[in-house]
Amino acid sequence: MSAYPRAATVGQIALAFSGSAGECRPAGGGPSTAPAARRAPKGRQGARQGAAVQRDTSNASAPGRRANSLGLSHEQLIALNEDQKRGYDRVGKKERVKQCGTQPVVNGQVALGITAAGGMQVAGLARCGSRWCPDCWGKVASYRTGEIEQVAEWAQDQGHQLALVTLTAAHVTTSVLASAGFDQQKALEQQSIKELFTRLSGAWRRMNAGRRGKALKGSRIGYARAFELTADAIGASRLSGVHGHFHVLLVLDEDVDADEVRGLTWEGWSAGCMKEDLEASPAGFDFKILRTGSSRDIRAAAAYLVKGEKRDAEKLGLELTRSDVKVARLRVSPEGLLREIGELEDTEFSRQAPRLYARWRAIEDACDGRRWLTWSRDLRKLAGLTAELTDEEIARREEHTVDNEVLVVRWSEIRDHVEELRAVVREARTSEKSEHLRLALNGLGLDYVETSEAEWRERVRVHVRARYQKQ
Repeated sequence: MSAYPRAATVGQIALAFSGSAGECRPAGGGPSTAPAARRAPKGRQGARQGAAVQRDTSNASAPGRRANSLGLSHEQLIALNEDQKRGYDRVGKKERVKQCGTQPVVNGQVALGITAAGGMQVAGLARCGSRWCPDCWGKVASYRTGEIEQVAEWAQDQGHQLALVTLTAAHVTTSVLASAGFDQQKALEQQSIKELFTRLSGAWRRMNAGRRGKALKGSRIGYARAFELTADAIGASRLSGVHGHFHVLLVLDEDVDADEVRGLTWEGWSAGCMKEDLEASPAGFDFKILRTGSSRDIRAAAAYLVKGEKRDAEKLGLELTRSDVKVARLRVSPEGLLREIGELEDTEFSRQAPRLYARWRAIEDACDGRRWLTWSRDLRKLAGLTAELTDEEIARREEHTVDNEVLVVRWSEIRDHVEELRAVVREARTSEKSEHLRLALNGLGLDYVETSEAEWRERVRVHVRARYQKQ
């Protein structure tokens, strides 16, 4: 009998931490009583909505439909995304992220087409593929989730076991804490986030090295490892630092003793952390064998590993609808921090700008070049996955149009009418959507050229390749 009767269905544990934002608690920390940042006044809401027209949001869910299992509408998610974009515009450092979805790839042109979902797609805009861009990351996370689902389904078909593991460590190194006289707040001010993340990666490598690492590798068929982090909310009265951690999906042979693997994993992680001047967190260590009895559970596990942050429906709904209520928040995902920064009124942001700028830049610099999802050797091949794409390559992927035909237009002429055209297409009957789009363009006095989807994709490919050759 298993020594840990905490085995759960993937659906049950998926709610516990799909990226863990807001779920991690620092040692000794309690709930904060500080108020959350205020939302922008109503007058600024309109400004954010206007900005949304300038940045294409093709990667979002179809308007008018439930956007996800939280029950938030497309319009509500767009509002959250615009807060995040505004936050990044204020404190982010990369122009390609700020300009994502605003610049056409092919000579100032984009292509309009009808997708299988019945919406209008705007193809041919440059995409950044960044974790900090809600449009791109929504698309990347969806694609990666599909890959994890395929691996989980393959493992289930083969009779393998699936385990979900969480690995965490202290928010400061032992040396920094000692140099600060074991004052946690002073240590956090001195701690380099980039160094902390580097040491976490080092602990993972050490866990998989040596005699214990050989035993671990021999017990598993493969793994997919996600790196996540949480940070202090703007209104947190007591800082607890940036918390990096790993979520790992292990594929184990059906005959492997899961209890033994659990013990080896904890021993290896704690020893690896010690060698990297970190203290492993027993409270933050978790090892669950998943019962993948249904496709729904598999999908939940994949989303849990890849999504990047946990969005609590109640908190987000309150954030969107009740600007008069202050919701106490202690920990947030990096995306949540950007949304908080974007929500601040201009005068309040100006007052806090130096502090917020420094806080965000430390996080962004530490995450530069970091891979959010890492695969063990040969697992993708065993599960039948194709060659791995980069985040930017995924973000550039476009849906196929229903009739394999697109309408090529000038972006400068179309960008102020994108939402208007989407509404026309959305309200038209399925068989009349393409014709209604043409009529709407004619009614606006906008010229277009009909071409095949294949020809347009080739034009985009040529221009993208030429751009990278110049870099």
